[in-house]
Amino acid sequence: MTNMDKLYEAVAARGPVCVGLDTDFSYLPADFVDTTLTKGENIVRFNKKLIDATKAVAGCYKVQIAYYESLGLEGMKAYAETLAAVREAGIPVIADIKRGDIAKTAEMYAMGQLHRRLRVRFRHAGSLHGSGFHQPLPALCRKAGQGHVRPLPHLQRRCQGL
Repeated sequence: MTNMDKLYEAVAARGPVCVGLDTDFSYLPADFVDTTLTKGENIVRFNKKLIDATKAVAGCYKVQIAYYESLGLEGMKAYAETLAAVREAGIPVIADIKRGDIAKTAEMYAMGQLHRRLRVRFRHAGSLHGSGFHQPLPALCRKAGQGHVRPLPHLQRRCQGL
């Protein structure tokens, strides 16, 4: 049985609902947050509650990596634990890892690149992404006192047809 067969089977059994686990810490209700846990740990707790509440009607789950990358290594641990929780529920999971997406996702990717543990002073976002992908990075770099290397406009125009 292929993975697509498993997805079709899950949709036939539970319905066509795809639950997005694009969980930003700011989405968590204030009374849910446990201040003794990290942001990542709180997100995993929240995601597990969502999974438990929706697994009877969810054909699959989609986990957007940008929200987890925005928390650095702690977020990547939360991402891995969220994927594991969905797998433990026996429901197909889609890892949403596309780049050059909507503004909020682009902001999350940019925040992930500014994580202090990476110790990078300049960043370059590739010229093949849509213009919305680049928008949050320069402002966040300025705010953090770090540099941003922008693709040259003539190179962007040349690459657009590729």
